[in-house]
Amino acid sequence: MKKEIRLYSTLFILAISALMLSGCGAEKNLKKGEKYLAVGEYYDAATQFKRAYQRTAPKEREQRGKIALKVAYCNERINSTQKAIAAYSNAIRYNQASTQDRLNYARLLLKNGAYKQAETEFRAVLDSMPDNVLAKNGLASAENAPLWKKEGSRYQVKRMDVFNSRRADYSPVLGGDQ
Repeated sequence: MKKEIRLYSTLFILAISALMLSGCGAEKNLKKGEKYLAVGEYYDAATQFKRAYQRTAPKEREQRGKIALKVAYCNERINSTQKAIAAYSNAIRYNQASTQDRLNYARLLLKNGAYKQAETEFRAVLDSMPDNVLAKNGLASAENAPLWKKEGSRYQVKRMDVFNSRRADYSPVLGGDQ
């Protein structure tokens, strides 16, 4: 009798533990991420999608690729370029990126200064969409950017303490003497 009670109590504890752990899976984070994404809270959505990505088994390549695209989109929206680039490269590695996703990836690489890699991605996009104006312009920019950077500029930017402060100033102007 005592053995049966121990057995039933052990099975009960295991069943409760399994139920509690199943609620902590990637699905919960995906649902939360989708809710945040729907209302435009991209930072919170990216956090939830990242957790879902980490909790998804590496064997589930298709699911990880789809989640990586969501992470990339959210990070792109909040201007977190490095994280978006990493997520796009994961999606490409898992063969879940569309041609538009590859174009976004190439544009982020260009923005980040990885001109050779951006040039490669723009060429891959142009193979699929030869008439795409953004891809053509991006390729031209990626090819010419090192030259433009080497030439320099006629303008010199100097720090002015009147305009710059320790705060995150947005578009400061000098309003005159008064």
